[in-house]
Amino acid sequence: MAFGPRPLILSLLAACIVLDLACSGGRDGSTQAGGGGAPDRLQIGSKGLVEEIGGKQRVLVSLGEGAYVNGVAISPDKKRLAFVLQQPAKTDAKGGIDFGADLFVSNRDGSDRSEIVHHATNGEFIFAPAWLPDSQGLLYVVRGRDQLGLPDFRLESYDLRTKERTRLMEHAVDAGLAPDGKTLAYVYYDPDSADGEKFLLSELGSKAAPKVLVPSDSGIVLIQSPVFSPDGSRIAFAASSLFASASPSRAPGLFASTTHPTLQDVWLINRDGSGLKRLAEIVESQPSVDWSPDGEYVYALGNGGFWKVAVATGRVDQIGPGEPGGLIKVLKRE
Repeated sequence: MAFGPRPLILSLLAACIVLDLACSGGRDGSTQAGGGGAPDRLQIGSKGLVEEIGGKQRVLVSLGEGAYVNGVAISPDKKRLAFVLQQPAKTDAKGGIDFGADLFVSNRDGSDRSEIVHHATNGEFIFAPAWLPDSQGLLYVVRGRDQLGLPDFRLESYDLRTKERTRLMEHAVDAGLAPDGKTLAYVYYDPDSADGEKFLLSELGSKAAPKVLVPSDSGIVLIQSPVFSPDGSRIAFAASSLFASASPSRAPGLFASTTHPTLQDVWLINRDGSGLKRLAEIVESQPSVDWSPDGEYVYALGNGGFWKVAVATGRVDQIGPGEPGGLIKVLKRE
């Protein structure tokens, strides 16, 4: 089992169980109307990696029992996929248990797949693959442990031409690459630092200090799934707040002052760090977030539902069922 990068979720687990029953199980009907159809997308779920275009599904990567796909990205030239595959634990040559997640590339239709990055240590997991603009390099997040057994979180790159795996940035647990291929929004987490969790912006290859988008003392926690808008001006992400109250309409039977610090909503921030706001309350556990190609909507797939959020108004519509551990990548029609 993958260990979580944020100890906070362990201390708040009991609250999560109570609020998950109250919040995700009792959404009122107003969120159901006017949602429209679901977008063309890649979706990861129990069937594996599935492409859905015009309501028709095609399985690109099917899974054996106990296997998971942890992330996917389409190359800029639209010719290849990069995806993370976590196989069931197995016994290695020395009789020990080997488990982890590995990075693969394939043709756009899922054929001719090959492993390019294997987990370097037992229990090392890869997340959030992103192609560089030349379609010859990849960025990805690694969560593992060092030789002393201490948490080792980082951003790495892989060059398909040289087959070189390079460690780029420490303490990164999730990341999103801007459309320009040069700017990275990433979640920083250092369990041994008083800074704790922060949301940062950095230029790849720059020696300048990263820009703090969301500081560690903001009360915003469990930040994940950062994704830039199509024009690169804004960043949507999932996060929870230690201070934000749950709306009575989203948590029937609970007082308006009730918070849900282990369940996440959709947040929005400008690239320059201004305009931070909770765009929509969806009260989900580890949702996957992405933009519509026109930048007018943010989609979120969580355990409880598939949500469409209007950026201009924050209106939330449920457009489909949830998918535990699911992930979406919205497609732009060619």
